[in-house]
Amino acid sequence: MGGTLVAAFMVFHGFAHGAEIPAGAHFMAYMAGFGLATLAIAFAGRGFGALLMKSDNRVSQAVGVALAVTGAFFTA
Repeated sequence: MGGTLVAAFMVFHGFAHGAEIPAGAHFMAYMAGFGLATLAIAFAGRGFGALLMKSDNRVSQAVGVALAVTGAFFTA
């Protein structure tokens, strides 16, 4: 279920970025770069998540707090 939600988010997120293609940009080159960047982020996140699963619970909590604070900072 979680993987399906992530895949759906990636599709809609990709559509939003695809709608922002700069004027004069080559569509296939833009999409290839976007696809590779999305895969790199997804695999990095998966690897980081696997590392956190092996670490002490306090490390995971500290990372969660840091991400929440960063998100709050960016919304302000």
